[in-house]
Amino acid sequence: MAKYSLDKRIHEPVRLAIMVQLVAEGPQLRFTHLRDILRLTQGNLASHLRVLEAAGFVSVEKRQALADAATYVRITGTGHAAFATYLEALNEALLPLST
Repeated sequence: MAKYSLDKRIHEPVRLAIMVQLVAEGPQLRFTHLRDILRLTQGNLASHLRVLEAAGFVSVEKRQALADAATYVRITGTGHAAFATYLEALNEALLPLST
């Protein structure tokens, strides 16, 4: 039996891609930017963000400026920690393949 455990809230490919983008480009990105670079529909992205937000990994904030309204997605401290733990578990899972 494996000693590692991959967090299923992150491991799903779209959610993993969201977390990678937030770590690589973030810590905060516009919803529309994420939607476009990940080539998702608004509904699909929103659905995955709800899972990540419920876990406390991201926060989603709608902002209204003078002539512009935008939604921003930010990775949280909990999200950073969960992503680091996920990467460690993934490394453990893949380590036997490299020997």
